[in-house]
Amino acid sequence: MREYTIAAIPGDGIGPEVVDAGLEVFRTLTKKVGGFQLKVETLPWGSHYYKKYGVRMPQNGLEVLRPFSAIYFGAVGAPDVPDHITLWGLRLAISPGLRPIRESSPHAHSARPHDCKPGAVDWAIVWAPASVQTISRAPATEAAADPHHFAVKQLSDYPHEGFLLVHREADGSPELHETKVEVFFVQSGSATLVVGGTLLNEETVAPYEKRNGAIHGGARQKLSAGVVVRIPARAPHQLVLDGDHEFTYLVVKVQGYCFSQSSSIAVGM
Repeated sequence: MREYTIAAIPGDGIGPEVVDAGLEVFRTLTKKVGGFQLKVETLPWGSHYYKKYGVRMPQNGLEVLRPFSAIYFGAVGAPDVPDHITLWGLRLAISPGLRPIRESSPHAHSARPHDCKPGAVDWAIVWAPASVQTISRAPATEAAADPHHFAVKQLSDYPHEGFLLVHREADGSPELHETKVEVFFVQSGSATLVVGGTLLNEETVAPYEKRNGAIHGGARQKLSAGVVVRIPARAPHQLVLDGDHEFTYLVVKVQGYCFSQSSSIAVGM
């Protein structure tokens, strides 16, 4: 009878629960199908291991894993452990990296922007709802201690777009981005978006970036969880809590926009 050895790494969060359920399925398969058996060894690597020993896995971790037929990995990550430690200390450390990476279209060369070279690799990245919820805990904690009651968690930053998770417990400042379009995905709480009109007495805080002052003649739109907003370049905007206690939203900033003198604002309800 064939025997397969499995290194189970439940990890953190929901990982142990998922791995336990999965192993139960594997055991049932061995009984129903027959002809093979599984030998499972559980390894306690993850955030608790890191907090105790200062590393995500032992120095000889890869050698420990090498004899196994497969690795059954759960989940890893904790709000009080930096993401880069989680990623490089365990998740990528045990990934074989053998998946093929290819261009999405055989005609991609003809449509490639001038600053992208043949063979360059871009990533398709998915943040699951549970991941966003976990990530949002850190900004909420930081905002409570911030004098402006505001905190930002950068999810990623690319040459032409950036992804931020923002938590507010007070009004934001008026702002205007001359070459960026912003898209808000409201996660929780509620706020009023003041958008459009004219930004008066503003300050240039960075190239093509203006803040502070006041918005004259802007429209007001109530935002709540589930709402998606697209704000075009050169549109003054400000978030006002209007007595609400908190507001958490994902922001996608798209750079490099050419703008016209007229702008429009779209709110998906």
